[in-house]
Amino acid sequence: NLGYYNVENSLAKYFAAYQLDDSLLEHKFSSLSGGQKRLVELIAIQIAEPHVAFLDEPTNHMDYVGKAAFVQWLRNTKSAVLVISHDRDVLGAVDRIVELKDKKAHNYNGNYDAYLSQNASKTSNAINEYEITEKRIKNIKEQIDYAKARAPGYKGKAGKNPWVVMREKLERELATIAKTHLKPSFWIDSESTKQLSTKATSNYHKYKAKNISISSAKTEHGSSSLLRIDDVSLGYDNKPLFSDCSFSIAANDRMHIIGRNGAGKTTLVRAILDSVNNKMPDTLLGKGVIEHSTALRLSTYEQEIGSELLGLTLYDAIEHVFAARDMLANEQAILRIMDNYLFNPAEDRGVLVNQLSGGQKARLQLIRMLAGRPNLLILDEPTNHLDLPSIEELENHLKAYTGAILYITHDSYFARALGGKELNLDEL
Repeated sequence: NLGYYNVENSLAKYFAAYQLDDSLLEHKFSSLSGGQKRLVELIAIQIAEPHVAFLDEPTNHMDYVGKAAFVQWLRNTKSAVLVISHDRDVLGAVDRIVELKDKKAHNYNGNYDAYLSQNASKTSNAINEYEITEKRIKNIKEQIDYAKARAPGYKGKAGKNPWVVMREKLERELATIAKTHLKPSFWIDSESTKQLSTKATSNYHKYKAKNISISSAKTEHGSSSLLRIDDVSLGYDNKPLFSDCSFSIAANDRMHIIGRNGAGKTTLVRAILDSVNNKMPDTLLGKGVIEHSTALRLSTYEQEIGSELLGLTLYDAIEHVFAARDMLANEQAILRIMDNYLFNPAEDRGVLVNQLSGGQKARLQLIRMLAGRPNLLILDEPTNHLDLPSIEELENHLKAYTGAILYITHDSYFARALGGKELNLDEL
């Protein structure tokens, strides 16, 4: 009844959907790559057709083919699915969003676009209510001060000074309000913010939730031509991942590298870094050339934090990042940077980097990437582990960034925000 006799055909169907090689079906699970293991675990859930599937960030590190297949399954499955995700492509395929914020669960019917619309309206109303309560608190405090000032001069014969009575009543009211009046986390996406009235926009910027604060200082371009790749073939054991790759990066350019997991995207990034560091890439096949300008100041955002930082405290890691670029950062500057990137300077400065959450590590990567005012950024899946406000803040900064960007992402929203030319390694 559960389809036992069709399970092999079903497996082949799912492998085809995710464009996994059928030969992997005969391999030991332990021999698969991390990305392949994640897909197999996901297929195991999908093929079971459960009543309820619980999925935690299923598309992190998933390529565009895998994500398209997953989203298609998500739209069509008869199973109920509870998915934790900040992937806007996934959120676009759900029919209900539950946002955990300020220790409460907020329900929104519909997909991500519906959430943005409802959230903008709900947040605007909440800001108005908060503003009214803030004004009421200010008024009560002024009345309390007035009552305190008048009480000593009272000469009447009433049993109790009416100014004291007034003050005590107002203080009880203030205490009651204080129990429930906590500032919510206000966030409205930038597109919805444009639809607000001038007053609502002003109030939003006054009270909005804090997200990462990234400096948008202009970058000096130096040479207009920063990087040139000419007829490059990369691979391992003399087997090419791709061949005859050619492109160039100039100041202000945006280039999106796409391809399946295993197509060579990260290998290309590493070969560029080797060449910039005057090291011959050990993956280079044939006579390909990687050249860069002497004015190039390259910085990268990678999926994993380097081992040199993992054993350090957060404070020491930030200090190390700036020292590695021959830049001095005093204690005040480091603590300010931590605060700008949503770390608690008092509590987080002594936490080891290897004990940070995925989101915290992602924010540390941003600090490292933007130190030293680079004129070329290479981004490898930068939106993994970032929450939605921080993703939007990163997008807005990168759109204003005056240097060049070479990026790898399977987030279609992020790719649309950055734009630029596209290089598909699957076609080489």
